[in-house]
Amino acid sequence: PTGADHIRREIEPYRDSDFGRMFWEAGSGDLMHYFTKIGRTPDAPGVSVFPRVGDRLVAESWRSFLEQGVDPFQVAIDHTHELGMEFHAAYRLAGWTYPPPLNHSFAHGFFEKHPEWRCLDRDGSELPRMSYAFAQVQGYCLAVLREMAQFPIDGICLLFNRRPPYLMYEQPLIDGFSARHGIDPRELPEDAPEWLAYRADFLTGFMRRVRKEMEDVGREQGRSRPIGISV
Repeated sequence: PTGADHIRREIEPYRDSDFGRMFWEAGSGDLMHYFTKIGRTPDAPGVSVFPRVGDRLVAESWRSFLEQGVDPFQVAIDHTHELGMEFHAAYRLAGWTYPPPLNHSFAHGFFEKHPEWRCLDRDGSELPRMSYAFAQVQGYCLAVLREMAQFPIDGICLLFNRRPPYLMYEQPLIDGFSARHGIDPRELPEDAPEWLAYRADFLTGFMRRVRKEMEDVGREQGRSRPIGISV
């Protein structure tokens, strides 16, 4: 796709159908599929050799969109609403980087700039994931979701199914669990109920922050209906 009509063509088959809601991927980690002031767009500036044909086509599409000043996300929202459907922006919370050679689009991004916020295995080795045990990682995602909600979307969908885990054995988790239970969680089985419950609290807390953020945005915009949240 290199123009607005190509985006509309993807949505048009749902006209007069019994579908009521469109889920459209709005971003992955810090790579956004709309004109963003926080993250980056998938045009891969300076890259001329790609690992897959599809990666090259995505970059070429986005270079065309940027050159024309056409935001495909806005086009998709407008056409979806024209068809009488809801539009929900989907987001990959763990899409910060991918294994080589697929990491070309993520070079020099949030993942590379912040190794101190990455997930750690129980032996202390780094994992190719950002950890939601850190307020800074949660804060970045909340800022991105707030930015998405400046568009007239009807909801957000958090794609937890793509590239878990979201937290492992990072220092804030180890310290907090040790203070509460008097034992280092690395001495317990990985599936110890008390350890799983403690880690779950962090993501539950994140989801509460997401809900509050969307409620705040809704009030600021004077919406009559709340911004939906699904996972």
